[in-house]
Amino acid sequence: MDVALGFKQSLSRAIAGCGKDRYLIAAEISRATQRDVSKEMLDKYTSSDAAYRLPAEVLPAFCHVTGSLEPFRYLLDPLGSDVLNPDDRDLIELARLQEQQKAIETKIMGYSESRVESPLT
Repeated sequence: MDVALGFKQSLSRAIAGCGKDRYLIAAEISRATQRDVSKEMLDKYTSSDAAYRLPAEVLPAFCHVTGSLEPFRYLLDPLGSDVLNPDDRDLIELARLQEQQKAIETKIMGYSESRVESPLT
């Protein structure tokens, strides 16, 4: 799975869509990560040159600063996975709990039915 170029393009789209210039993005990433990230480094990370890659430990800060989860989505797509939006987290947990509840209720009904069919004598 070669995702390098597409990943770089997803970074570029996140930058273009966030409404901030690269200098501000670099400064905010630097503050968030306590690492020096410059506008020139962002330019290299988004260039087609394979020698320059965004460090994985910088990606969460990049996504936070740009407000885009697209780079994570791009990386997860070949695995058939996606990013869970924070707004949807409670809904997903509720659905999971409802499925567990149904399974428990079905199991209880099975036990109740078997006791009715074979009473102790």
